[in-house]
Amino acid sequence: MEIRSLPTYAELCEAAADQICRILEEKPNAVFIFPTGNTPLGMFYVLEERYREGKVSFEQAYLFELDEYLHEAGENGPTLFDWLQKSFLNYMNFREERVFSFNPKAADAQKECDRIQAKLDSLGSVDLAILGLGPNGHLAMNEPGTLIESTARVVKLSPATLESNAAYWGEKIVIPKRGMTIGLSTFHDAKEVILMVNGSPKQEILKTVLDSECTPQLPATLLHDIPGAIVYADKAALGE
Repeated sequence: MEIRSLPTYAELCEAAADQICRILEEKPNAVFIFPTGNTPLGMFYVLEERYREGKVSFEQAYLFELDEYLHEAGENGPTLFDWLQKSFLNYMNFREERVFSFNPKAADAQKECDRIQAKLDSLGSVDLAILGLGPNGHLAMNEPGTLIESTARVVKLSPATLESNAAYWGEKIVIPKRGMTIGLSTFHDAKEVILMVNGSPKQEILKTVLDSECTPQLPATLLHDIPGAIVYADKAALGE
């Protein structure tokens, strides 16, 4: 694992976008996994700008949604894929048949996860997975205690994850208690992985992850065992 310190969040986003563009130049039909949340928004903006300028194209690329909420029968609520569409996909030239997302209202949620896993497996290794760092060290919805062998599956969200997610949607929005996520084994086998970390609130958990041995109790420590993993962190997140 490599650690790259960037002075500002803006420079962090530029660096992450540079890596994506390099991969697309080498392999136009690359397979990506992209996250939602606030952290990647700046990177999305950089990519949108480069796309408008004709500097990058995702027309031949594949994109997988990192994770998704699972709604109970008759339940309506937020979906992470809607967030990804509104913040990024609507402005890019991905082909619809090459974008794969979880159905948040799937009647058989594990079967839905198996569908995503089967498509991932059929395309071979992921070229780049972009991840954020959860407040308890989770990656995607892989909570503490997740084994490295985990594949796409249904998960129960921890109180820490529910609390951090509520900040995105507002107090009046009820966050589903379960979700569907791509598993740690997919990240472990990916050719390249980026962990984007910014802001002083992430300083303590980032330090803990960097200072710890690889352990299921801190899923983000998996990155220590991935040669192609890079942590992009701004000065605020890295602290001293």
